[in-house]
Amino acid sequence: MANLPALSDSTKRQLAVQWDTIRDKQKLTDEEVSGYDLGRQWLLGMLPKAPHGMNLGRLNIGHTFEDRKRAARWLGLDPSVKVAEGRFRGTDWEYWSHWCSSGEPYKTYAAWLETLKRETVAELESIWKGRSAASDKWFEVACKPKIEEALSALVKARIAQARDVEVNRLDRKARAGAWTRVAGTLPGTTPNGATEPKADESTCTNAGLTVNGTNRAESDGKGRNRGPKPDHEAASRVAEIVARVAPDGDWRPRLDDICEALDEAQVPFPKRWRKRDRSCNGWAAYDERANAVKAIGYRLEIAKQRKKATPETLS
Repeated sequence: MANLPALSDSTKRQLAVQWDTIRDKQKLTDEEVSGYDLGRQWLLGMLPKAPHGMNLGRLNIGHTFEDRKRAARWLGLDPSVKVAEGRFRGTDWEYWSHWCSSGEPYKTYAAWLETLKRETVAELESIWKGRSAASDKWFEVACKPKIEEALSALVKARIAQARDVEVNRLDRKARAGAWTRVAGTLPGTTPNGATEPKADESTCTNAGLTVNGTNRAESDGKGRNRGPKPDHEAASRVAEIVARVAPDGDWRPRLDDICEALDEAQVPFPKRWRKRDRSCNGWAAYDERANAVKAIGYRLEIAKQRKKATPETLS
């Protein structure tokens, strides 16, 4: 198991607060988990009558014992998976920045992700296990496999992004060397006076890959569209989150999950939403879902165009 880089005390504190926030938002606090555990024991017939504090999570428990067994399996499952995903995303971003600045190959980061996945599963296990035999067995048989499945999808998407970053990084180094050779005896300049590209021009953000090359429209003012300049970093963050929540590309049916993930990542929502609804304080809080689809789709298109854009080649 790969050792994770050490995090600062302030970062650890931030992640601790974030952990409490995620659990509270997904209704998986200690009090609620205790209620789920009591509800599971009652559904499975381990308790003679409904105990005080029991939490059935608004599930339809049906009428037969088989219905109740199925409800016991689902009880607490969805919030557990969502908490695990939120915890993984939040912690992963801290190690992503470490990897980006280290210059290590993407496989180093991939090993960190596997370690982080195991630690996240262990954190969820610590929430559930030890409360009752029913919840211990449920976690191993029903909950843990679902968490591992969800986190494996996130790991796969994140490794793909890291691989893209490394390919871009190596390409930058190769072109920087070619540029120097073209310059001949005057490294740092070319015959037309352009500046030599640096090998580390490709940078990472918490959202994934950002390339610090500019296209003609941005560099010389020609062909630039009127209006505010697109926020490429925010668009990349939206694209990364959509890829994680909906790795199959069919993201619209998971709009609510995506909006919650965007809020957890503190991705800015459109400013005009506040003008229309003063109570709006995030992606998930905006009632006009069609506009949310348009806003996310627009940012995905911006991220797609940014990824396709490449600096001019030498002539």
